[in-house]
Amino acid sequence: MLIAIFDFFYYTFWGAAGLLFALVIIITVGYMIRREIEFAESWWAFVFPLAAYTISTIHLYLHHPNDRWLVYYAWLLYALTWLFYIITTSLSIYYGYEEVVKGVPKEKLPPATKPLPEDIAKESARAKMDKDSG
Repeated sequence: MLIAIFDFFYYTFWGAAGLLFALVIIITVGYMIRREIEFAESWWAFVFPLAAYTISTIHLYLHHPNDRWLVYYAWLLYALTWLFYIITTSLSIYYGYEEVVKGVPKEKLPPATKPLPEDIAKESARAKMDKDSG
């Protein structure tokens, strides 16, 4: 009885995570096709849930070894996770190199990697000094 309750909740939440993952992939691919998405370091926030979903799939297979399709699905997710790790790491290194080493002007960097404008940075520093002194 307890195993049936566990399976109900596990499959429900695992299935919801799979549907949300598919939705995120569809939306992201749509933006990439229209070239409306640029790289940002926040892409790491996309990679980590994929890794968690992969681990969850492996865990689910360990509890249900008769469901052979879970093995193949886990391998697919594992390969996708590594693909996203490699892409995100490569782009992080590339844009970091462009900004720091090559000194690419701020105007030529993707909008998501541009630092705050100087007036906003000065204003926040001034506010912090006022807070510390008062």
